[in-house]
Amino acid sequence: MVPASYTLTVPTGGPLDQADVEAIRAMATAKQWTNEEAQAALTEMSDELTAQSTRFRTQLDADPEIGGTQLEQAQVHATRALDRFLPSTTEEGAAFRMAMAKSGYGNYAPFVKLLARIGKAMSEDAPVIGGPPGGARRSAADVLFGDAVAPGT
Repeated sequence: MVPASYTLTVPTGGPLDQADVEAIRAMATAKQWTNEEAQAALTEMSDELTAQSTRFRTQLDADPEIGGTQLEQAQVHATRALDRFLPSTTEEGAAFRMAMAKSGYGNYAPFVKLLARIGKAMSEDAPVIGGPPGGARRSAADVLFGDAVAPGT
């Protein structure tokens, strides 16, 4: 029997929030589900997102470039890229981070790898210590153009 209103409970510890409850409630109303069917759909949605997040994290941890002992540094680089282009202090940045956490894509290895590479590329260049061997200094033209500049020009 279709209820006059649905009483739905978000599964404990899952990634869903009130917006998800409202989406299931609207779907249940449109499809004339019982309260039990609507609750089952909400629980299934939560279980699937949790399983996806766990699967992504396992793959991330095993990634040879950014997983394991490199994960902390990869996260620092990824956060640098996000903070530069979509700061958490903006509405879009906060919404993006919430969506990534909710869906599990915040642990999706290809996505983390992309952001980590961008963040690493954004890192400041390290200063050059010392100079050329023998203390000889090269002119700016030699540094920039090498042999393309004729001597004395």
